Amino acid sequence: MKHTYILDGSYFLHHSLWRDKEREGKLLTKEMAVSALHTIHGIVNSRSPTEVYVVWDYGRSSKRLAMLPTYKKVESREKTDEERQLFRLYSELLAKILAKLCCKNVLVRGHEADDLIYEVVRKTTGYRTVVSEDRDFVQLVEDPSVSMYLPRTGKLINTLLFGDFFPGISPNQFLLYKSLVGDKSDAIAGVRGVGEVTAQKVLVESSATTPASLMSYLAVLPTLPSKYRAILSEQDIVFRNFVLMNLGFGLTDEARCEVDRVVLSPALYDPTVEKDLVDLGATMAAITLPLWGIPFRRMENGK
Repeated sequence: MKHTYILDGSYFLHHSLWRDKEREGKLLTKEMAVSALHTIHGIVNSRSPTEVYVVWDYGRSSKRLAMLPTYKKVESREKTDEERQLFRLYSELLAKILAKLCCKNVLVRGHEADDLIYEVVRKTTGYRTVVSEDRDFVQLVEDPSVSMYLPRTGKLINTLLFGDFFPGISPNQFLLYKSLVGDKSDAIAGVRGVGEVTAQKVLVESSATTPASLMSYLAVLPTLPSKYRAILSEQDIVFRNFVLMNLGFGLTDEARCEVDRVVLSPALYDPTVEKDLVDLGATMAAITLPLWGIPFRRMENGK
């Protein structure tokens, strides 16, 4: 069966910066971009996907910002204009290099990788593995042909292993679960006083998969615990989050057309990538892989 790997390219760029213990005050550098490229290549090189996509953030979703103006505005993680420009610069550069190494890249101005990866999964067939540490993608494993690979731990989340990560709830309840607890990393508040344990408990009891079905269940309970009352009284937050956190919500017609174009385009090796890698500061050692039946390259840090 066809096996497609879909990598969150922006995660690898961010990780190359944040893993530096002395990152405070530092900007993204060429060396960090090379490190991200090396990591991406290592993941692809150690497996045998039929096809590879690398997807990039290129701004925030205007739809989500219209619904929640504070979306992703976490003071400790807010980028300066210079930092944003560097991330965009290196995202474009790495996308250009990876495209020449037979990886299909998706990068659309004003769109987040989350939504674009959702669309790539929707438009591709066979078995698909999303590579990222962003747990938002857990929504996608509701489909048995989709799994999520966590690169930091090497663990896999799919329909069979889902209970190891989120005991008691099913994959089709994950979005509702997130709607209850919120997401601090994206500055999305959940229901006050409702944490992971309470959210899991009420979803197990109710078997609800949507805010409407959950509220209907709570409305007829003869005795309502205080935390359940909070869910009813703040149900507007749950309904808002269910839309806001739904992968694909931020997509525009332009983005859908771009994903269509990339999916239908061939992935071709371009030997001029060697110069691009030298310009970036990477060295290359030629090896032959059966990955796509063409000569591939292993990138090594040029230090």
